[in-house]
Amino acid sequence: MSRYCIWTADENLEVFTGFEEGLGTFFLTIADARTCTGESGTYLFHNYDHHPGMSMTLEEVVRVLERFGLEMPSDLLQQLLNDAKSAGIDFNRSMRVPAAESFSRNQVAVVGWQGVF
Repeated sequence: MSRYCIWTADENLEVFTGFEEGLGTFFLTIADARTCTGESGTYLFHNYDHHPGMSMTLEEVVRVLERFGLEMPSDLLQQLLNDAKSAGIDFNRSMRVPAAESFSRNQVAVVGWQGVF
Protein backbone atom coordinates (compact mmCIF):
# COMPACT_ATOMS: atom_id res chain seq x y z
CA MET A 1 0.00 0.00 0.00
CA SER A 2 1.21 3.48 -0.79
CA ARG A 3 0.11 6.52 1.20
CA TYR A 4 0.84 10.17 0.48
CA CYS A 5 0.08 13.39 2.35
CA ILE A 6 -0.87 16.37 0.19
CA TRP A 7 0.21 19.62 1.84
CA THR A 8 -2.03 22.63 1.36
CA ALA A 9 -1.93 26.31 2.25
CA ASP A 10 -4.72 25.57 4.77
CA GLU A 11 -2.83 24.13 7.75
CA ASN A 12 -6.03 22.57 9.13
CA LEU A 13 -6.68 20.51 6.01
CA GLU A 14 -5.28 16.96 6.12
CA VAL A 15 -5.34 15.17 2.77
CA PHE A 16 -4.14 11.59 2.20
CA THR A 17 -4.29 9.47 -0.92
CA GLY A 18 -2.65 6.32 -2.14
CA PHE A 19 -2.97 2.94 -3.81
CA GLU A 20 -4.15 -0.21 -2.04
CA GLU A 21 -2.43 -3.17 -3.69
CA GLY A 22 -4.71 -5.79 -2.13
CA LEU A 23 -7.82 -4.18 -3.60
CA GLY A 24 -6.16 -2.80 -6.73
CA THR A 25 -7.75 0.61 -6.13
CA PHE A 26 -7.03 4.10 -4.89
CA PHE A 27 -8.22 5.84 -1.72
CA LEU A 28 -8.68 9.39 -0.47
CA THR A 29 -9.33 11.05 2.88
CA ILE A 30 -9.81 14.77 3.54
CA ALA A 31 -10.12 15.99 7.11
CA ASP A 32 -10.31 19.22 9.06
CA ALA A 33 -7.79 18.72 11.87
CA ARG A 34 -9.92 20.85 14.20
CA THR A 35 -12.97 18.57 13.98
CA CYS A 36 -11.87 15.14 12.74
CA THR A 37 -11.48 12.51 15.43
CA GLY A 38 -10.54 9.71 13.05
CA GLU A 39 -13.96 8.16 13.58
CA SER A 40 -16.41 7.49 10.78
CA GLY A 41 -18.52 10.55 10.03
CA THR A 42 -15.94 13.13 11.17
CA TYR A 43 -14.04 13.39 7.87
CA LEU A 44 -14.87 16.00 5.24
CA PHE A 45 -14.41 13.11 2.78
CA HIS A 46 -13.49 9.48 3.33
CA ASN A 47 -13.88 6.93 0.57
CA TYR A 48 -15.49 4.49 3.05
CA ASP A 49 -18.12 7.02 4.15
CA HIS A 50 -18.71 9.24 1.12
CA HIS A 51 -18.16 7.02 -1.89
CA PRO A 52 -20.18 4.06 -3.12
CA GLY A 53 -18.08 1.05 -2.20
CA MET A 54 -14.71 1.57 -0.58
CA SER A 55 -12.54 1.68 -3.69
CA MET A 56 -11.97 4.61 -6.03
CA THR A 57 -10.53 5.07 -9.48
CA LEU A 58 -7.78 7.65 -9.89
CA GLU A 59 -10.20 9.75 -11.96
CA GLU A 60 -12.61 9.77 -9.01
CA VAL A 61 -9.84 10.82 -6.61
CA VAL A 62 -8.96 13.74 -8.91
CA ARG A 63 -12.63 14.80 -9.21
CA VAL A 64 -13.17 14.75 -5.43
CA LEU A 65 -10.02 16.80 -4.89
CA GLU A 66 -11.34 19.31 -7.43
CA ARG A 67 -14.68 19.48 -5.59
CA PHE A 68 -12.71 20.58 -2.53
CA GLY A 69 -10.76 23.15 -4.54
CA LEU A 70 -7.56 21.08 -4.65
CA GLU A 71 -5.49 20.18 -7.68
CA MET A 72 -3.69 16.84 -7.83
CA PRO A 73 0.04 17.55 -8.30
CA SER A 74 1.09 16.05 -11.66
CA ASP A 75 4.13 14.33 -10.17
CA LEU A 76 1.94 12.72 -7.48
CA LEU A 77 -0.49 11.59 -10.16
CA GLN A 78 2.40 9.90 -11.96
CA GLN A 79 3.64 8.36 -8.68
CA LEU A 80 0.19 6.84 -8.03
CA LEU A 81 0.14 5.40 -11.55
CA ASN A 82 3.63 3.95 -10.92
CA ASP A 83 2.44 2.44 -7.62
CA ALA A 84 -0.40 0.70 -9.44
CA LYS A 85 1.92 -0.43 -12.23
CA SER A 86 4.40 -1.94 -9.77
CA ALA A 87 1.46 -3.94 -8.36
CA GLY A 88 0.82 -5.28 -11.86
CA ILE A 89 -2.01 -2.90 -12.80
CA ASP A 90 -1.47 -0.46 -15.68
CA PHE A 91 -3.92 2.44 -15.60
CA ASN A 92 -1.95 4.67 -17.99
CA ARG A 93 -3.95 3.64 -21.04
CA SER A 94 -7.31 4.42 -19.46
CA MET A 95 -6.36 7.36 -17.24
CA ARG A 96 -8.41 10.40 -18.16
CA VAL A 97 -7.99 13.38 -15.86
CA PRO A 98 -11.21 15.40 -16.05
CA ALA A 99 -11.12 19.05 -17.00
CA ALA A 100 -11.33 21.44 -14.07
CA GLU A 101 -14.92 22.11 -13.04
CA SER A 102 -16.31 25.03 -11.13
CA PHE A 103 -15.56 24.45 -7.47
CA SER A 104 -18.13 24.59 -4.71
CA ARG A 105 -15.38 25.81 -2.35
CA ASN A 106 -12.61 28.34 -2.75
CA GLN A 107 -9.45 27.16 -4.43
CA VAL A 108 -6.86 25.91 -1.89
CA ALA A 109 -3.22 26.04 -2.89
CA VAL A 110 -1.41 22.70 -2.88
CA VAL A 111 2.14 23.34 -1.72
CA GLY A 112 3.59 19.84 -1.99
CA TRP A 113 3.27 16.20 -1.05
CA GLN A 114 5.23 13.50 0.73
CA GLY A 115 5.11 9.74 1.07
CA VAL A 116 3.96 8.52 4.47
CA PHE A 117 5.36 5.27 5.82
